[in-house]
Amino acid sequence: MWLFLMNKVNNSMLKISQLRVFVAVADHGNFSLAALELGLSQSTVSHAIAPLKKN
Repeated sequence: MWLFLMNKVNNSMLKISQLRVFVAVADHGNFSLAALELGLSQSTVSHAIAPLKKN
């Protein structure tokens, strides 16, 4: 997963906000807890991660 993420960074497709969400989800292992930490809705967290899942 990290190699894939680094490819996104190298291709300038990853936004800082998406990286913050990705790290929060990875830290918590849970979209709901990541959303609480970031002060976002679970839906917003899901939408931020969705483009990272493509390909």
